[in-house]
Amino acid sequence: MKFNREIDENTLKSFKEANIEAVFDRIYKKKNISFTLPNFKVLATSFSVIAVVIVTFIMFFYSSPITPATTLDEYDKERIVETSYITGKVIYNSVQNTSQLSFTNLSVMLLDETETEFEQSIEDFNQYFDMLKVFIDDQTFNQDVTVTDLTDSVYDILISYEVDNNQYDFYLTLANEELSGVLYIDSQEFEVVGEIKDTNTEYSLKLKATYLENYIEIEYKAETKDETEKKYEIKQYIAGTLIEKEVKVVETSEKVKVEISQNGNKYELEKIATGSQNTYFLEYEINDIEGEVVIIETIDSFGNSVYSYHIEEDGIEKDIDMDDPDDHEDEEDDEDEEDEEDDEDEEDDEDEEDEIEPEEENYQASIKKDFL
Repeated sequence: MKFNREIDENTLKSFKEANIEAVFDRIYKKKNISFTLPNFKVLATSFSVIAVVIVTFIMFFYSSPITPATTLDEYDKERIVETSYITGKVIYNSVQNTSQLSFTNLSVMLLDETETEFEQSIEDFNQYFDMLKVFIDDQTFNQDVTVTDLTDSVYDILISYEVDNNQYDFYLTLANEELSGVLYIDSQEFEVVGEIKDTNTEYSLKLKATYLENYIEIEYKAETKDETEKKYEIKQYIAGTLIEKEVKVVETSEKVKVEISQNGNKYELEKIATGSQNTYFLEYEINDIEGEVVIIETIDSFGNSVYSYHIEEDGIEKDIDMDDPDDHEDEEDDEDEEDEEDDEDEEDDEDEEDEIEPEEENYQASIKKDFL
């Protein structure tokens, strides 16, 4: 029936007009859409520029070296060097000699059968004497320190220096007032933590070096950065024994004096000007008993330092020779070989020593007399 429907001219005209209007409507809509496209292009371009700027900033930021949260000035570096040296020296020698904390390395010539109070602590004192004499001798090892800023490392700074033929390499990281790192003395490694505080009224630096169950904790304090007295509070835990000390290094225009305090006992040490030979004078008070010691440093046939202690205490005199704590048992084989080679001359050497001993006693007595 639809195909047989009659279509007059008016109906055909209305259909034609409707179709033309629909076509124009679609064309108009397309034109409106095409006008919005440039806005999207501009927006996309803007986002691209912003993205490039952000990526460039991030790449520049991460490729630049990161400045540590806390920077070190020259004063900080000097104090860290001195404090790490004391900390490392004590724990290094203590760890090396833990199995030999007896008097097996003493060569004793008794003038009296009575033991002095000083002998009870001579092993420990010898370590501190060997460590502190660099201050008394005015060895400016701070001038030979190398400070390196590290980039591709978990640490911020490397501080390197050498004292008494031992190489110290201190890798440390700084975060505000906190300090942490690793201290290498030759090939021996010690973990270190600490803190630096600098206020208007006080400067303090604390370091703690650890090896297994042993540790040394040292705190340096000063009211002003230009004061001539350096004060160190020391906690020493070695082989299950805790010892606390206070060490002062007092500088004057004429000399440097070291004061050590421990459990009410006191030691005052200074150098005596005697030409080429290193000679030191010690006054002490141990368990309310006073005494004096003249210490002479000599070099043995192996090139190692030997400290000769001439002790005078409560009418008793003794001479005790102590090895440098830095010289460990790796030289024992060489010493045994040397002893075998010299067996034939041993008695002659002893006779010569007997002849020299009175001269040595007179020399030490004259040193003490001139000093006092």
